[in-house]
Amino acid sequence: MTAPRIAKPTVAFVDDYCEEYRDIFVEVRSFEAFKHLHLGMVSEMKRKSLPVIAKVTALPNVQSLQQFLVKSPWSAGALRQRRIELILSLLRGRKLVLVIDETGDRKKGQTTDYVKRQYIGNLGKVGNGVVYSAYGESGSSSARTLHQLELPYVLAIRSNHAVLLPKEQRVRANRWREYERTFSDGRREVR
Repeated sequence: MTAPRIAKPTVAFVDDYCEEYRDIFVEVRSFEAFKHLHLGMVSEMKRKSLPVIAKVTALPNVQSLQQFLVKSPWSAGALRQRRIELILSLLRGRKLVLVIDETGDRKKGQTTDYVKRQYIGNLGKVGNGVVYSAYGESGSSSARTLHQLELPYVLAIRSNHAVLLPKEQRVRANRWREYERTFSDGRREVR
C-alpha cells in the first residue's frame, strides 16, 4: 500500500494551527485547501475573495478552493466542534465574555455584497457600509440563547434601539473613553 502524500507546507504558524484539524480531512487536497484559505484570511489583502486568495497563495486557479467549499468530503460540524474543543482547552477553565458588535463597518466602493448607504455605528452617522444585523436588533434568538445558557455577553446596538431585559437584570452603562485605533496600513485614529 502506498503511503498518502504529505500536505505541501505554507507558512509555519498557519501549518501549525491547521495541523490541529488534519484528521478531519480524509483527502490531502482538502487539507491543503483548508491551509490556503487560512493563509489567505491572515494575509494583508483588501478583498478576501476566493480568486484573490488563490492568487495570493500562489495557486494556479481558484478551482481547488471552490471544490473544497462545495464538494470536498469534510464535515463543517466536526470542524466547528474541534474549534470549540481547542478554544476550551486553551482557556483552561478561565471565564470569557463574548462581545458582539453589529453596528457596522465602513466600506468603499460596491464590490462587497450588501454595501449600501445606511447607519454605521462606528462612524456614528449614515455612510457607505455593511451592517450584519444578526444578533440583537434583528429579533434573532442569539442573545436569548446566550441568556438561557447563562453565558456573559456584551451586545452593542444602535442608540435609537431598545432592549428588553429580564427582570433580574439591569442596564449598566460605562462612561465612554477615547482610545487610539491603529489600522493595518499604519494609520491611526482617535475614537
